[in-house]
Amino acid sequence: MKIVDYANQRRIHGIASTLCRLLPATPLKILDVGCGDGALAKQMMGLSPMLSFEGVEVVLPRTQLVPMRRYDGERLPFGDHSFDAVLCADMLHHTRSPIDVLKEACRVARKYVIVKDHICDTWIDRKILTFMDWLGNSGTGVPLPYRFLSSDDWNQVFGALPCLPVARADGIQYWGWPISALVDRQFQFLAILEKR
Repeated sequence: MKIVDYANQRRIHGIASTLCRLLPATPLKILDVGCGDGALAKQMMGLSPMLSFEGVEVVLPRTQLVPMRRYDGERLPFGDHSFDAVLCADMLHHTRSPIDVLKEACRVARKYVIVKDHICDTWIDRKILTFMDWLGNSGTGVPLPYRFLSSDDWNQVFGALPCLPVARADGIQYWGWPISALVDRQFQFLAILEKR
């Protein structure tokens, strides 16, 4: 197994277990935006059978673990309030405008918008996140604009949405010490926003 595949499995497990702990224990139909091959959705359904998923992706993978369709990266191909929740996991930093993607997510969601991404507050954070993003995505066709946001940027983005944060997990750890001190740091966060 390649180190990138192993790292991705650890990432998926960390996100899935944290998110399943934070979500209400009710049936939810979730749209996974930028779903990759659907591995995160599949793991979450294994942890919580009340969840169901559909995905959208800019570059459709050969392996598709959940139903998915292609989308243009800007306009979600669904009507208003089509899903109970919309998940944007580790993909907003790949977009032209994270706030526009989140506004689309709010339009399509009935109840929740879920954001898992990174916090980039220092120049060293930017260097590490850029390297990790390149390592995990180069050669896949995924855009790499390295659009990492700071804590203040995220607060401004969330303040501009018709949703309020109702749950948050910061400093999600995928690795044990000493690797976590370099790779995880305080980069990883997960926020659940509820529509007003």
